[in-house]
Amino acid sequence: MQIKLLPFGQTKEILPSAINLPEQVKDTNGLSQYLVDTYPQLTRVHFAIAVNEELASSNTTIFENAVVAILPPYSGG
Repeated sequence: MQIKLLPFGQTKEILPSAINLPEQVKDTNGLSQYLVDTYPQLTRVHFAIAVNEELASSNTTIFENAVVAILPPYSGG
């Protein structure tokens, strides 16, 4: 499955902008595990996932051509 990946902050240096996911990755839990397994540098970064501009607060299904943002912690001020 092809998705568009939008890495932000620290994750931008680690992740590509597009990725082909294996068939078994169908949701945000699977994506998170896949990314950490494929890009071990991510183990040092806490991140949230947004799918099509919706923050995934629980496990969310990912469909073909989804836009997935990887969001590291941020602070305001």
